[in-house]
Amino acid sequence: MTVDTDNVDLNDVAFLPKETFLKALRAAGKPEPGELPTAQWVVTGGEEVLELELARWAGYGVQRDKAAAHAYVIEQYGKFRSEAVVLLMADMAAKSQAKRNASAWLVEHGEQCRVRGQGRGTV
Repeated sequence: MTVDTDNVDLNDVAFLPKETFLKALRAAGKPEPGELPTAQWVVTGGEEVLELELARWAGYGVQRDKAAAHAYVIEQYGKFRSEAVVLLMADMAAKSQAKRNASAWLVEHGEQCRVRGQGRGTV
């Protein structure tokens, strides 16, 4: 089955093959106003989604409530335990409108992820 990644709705992630979804997420670039991520993206696309989101997260909430959007990103991706999440949360703790949320996540889960992961692939 071939999917036109130019017309993929990222909300339909549950119905897409992994590589098709990742290609669409890469092609999407910055988030559209009102767009928010979902934990389902990681379930479908794996740890690479978190790596892509490291460059995208700051765009969530543009023209809206950035603090609420950033808190939502933390809520969705904070469900996973991996080094990639630690990197995302550390970046958000330094730069986001939800710094306290990201810092609290790091205090609660950061070391656990580093010890468990000892590298990569623990999503």
